[in-house]
Amino acid sequence: MSVNSQWSRSHDGIVAGVCMGMAQRFAVDTMLVRMAWIFSFLFFGVGLGVYCILAICLPRDDKLAASYNSRIMGVCSRFARRFDLDVGLTRVGFLTLLILSGGVVFLAYVVLYYILPSEHEFKNKSGYTK
Repeated sequence: MSVNSQWSRSHDGIVAGVCMGMAQRFAVDTMLVRMAWIFSFLFFGVGLGVYCILAICLPRDDKLAASYNSRIMGVCSRFARRFDLDVGLTRVGFLTLLILSGGVVFLAYVVLYYILPSEHEFKNKSGYTK
């Protein structure tokens, strides 16, 4: 198994492909990741929430080409392109901050919508397309 360059979910996972995607990302056995996820859910209670966030934010490995397409206002994809970050982790970060801040980060999200260059500007400036 090779280590993926991007964080992604597997298209043929059991529930949403998060565990298999993480196992492929870190080149470990899928069963170990699933056991760790179950352990974190049963004993710490955070496993289910983290799993749901990753299932929503991470792109599937068979749809990586479309992962930089705009979702909600396109801020995360534009932010990831601007700072050369993984778009899945950028979405995870924004969603986590949104939840932890009680919605205050939404204001920053809207401000970033107007500040960050548009998709058209990215393509024109350097021919950069991801």
